[in-house]
Amino acid sequence: MNEVKLQDVDWVKEWRENMSQMNEISSVDYWNGRADDYDDFICTSEFSYGYEIVRILEDNKVLGPDLSVLEIASGVGAVTIPLARKALKVTGIEPAQEMAARLAKNSKAAGVDNIEVKLMTGQEYAEGVQSSDHGLSLLCHASWQFPEIAEIASMMENGSSEWCCICDTALDRDSESAKLQKELGVVSSSFDRVEGLYNGLKVLERKPKIKSFDYTMRRSVDSAYSMLTKVLSKQRVPTESDVKLINDHIERHSEDGVYNEPGKMSVIWWRKE
Repeated sequence: MNEVKLQDVDWVKEWRENMSQMNEISSVDYWNGRADDYDDFICTSEFSYGYEIVRILEDNKVLGPDLSVLEIASGVGAVTIPLARKALKVTGIEPAQEMAARLAKNSKAAGVDNIEVKLMTGQEYAEGVQSSDHGLSLLCHASWQFPEIAEIASMMENGSSEWCCICDTALDRDSESAKLQKELGVVSSSFDRVEGLYNGLKVLERKPKIKSFDYTMRRSVDSAYSMLTKVLSKQRVPTESDVKLINDHIERHSEDGVYNEPGKMSVIWWRKE
């Protein structure tokens, strides 16, 4: 990641302006509707990026077997289940009922029994915390739900007595999916959330550290079609020509019925002071 001088950009303002629009097109109903294809992605990918996140946290002495973890927006368990194999306990906060149901199913299949799920938003949980018994709070793939960086930092720190961690996908303007979105005329942000989070936290006088890694999204072709059409449907109803573009894209990037898309994930963590 290219680190830009903090004084050159108002990172808090940039985050607010870019995330406000993204936040408006998301809802609990939307994520309930995405539960099946998201579950397909995570299970087909064998929780791979979650295990890599856990490895990075272990290597940097942020995670250990005696630690209780709070995960905000736990989804279907992409990081929750890898965390549960290494931590004392994981409390997952998830407002979407369908996501939480699949997390319960995946936990049972994985044979882990130290996960507790609370059906609520991260803000609701953080507002009710008097003192936290969690040593780490983690937020993965959901930072764009919150238009204020200060709100994210406060929510994470309310939920942890020591460490906070945010994970997100780094922007790749040259990725195949970015090219597809351009062909479809999808209005997508050119704002790099990882860069915004890292520098925004520094503006807020935290001391974040960062580590990035490559991963591959693997999902069935049916799930890929569902994902891509639902992303488009946030802005308009897909046309026949849209469907053809999407199907051609999936065919080019699939093998043996599995769609593959490379990406880069970044892990940002800091110690609560």
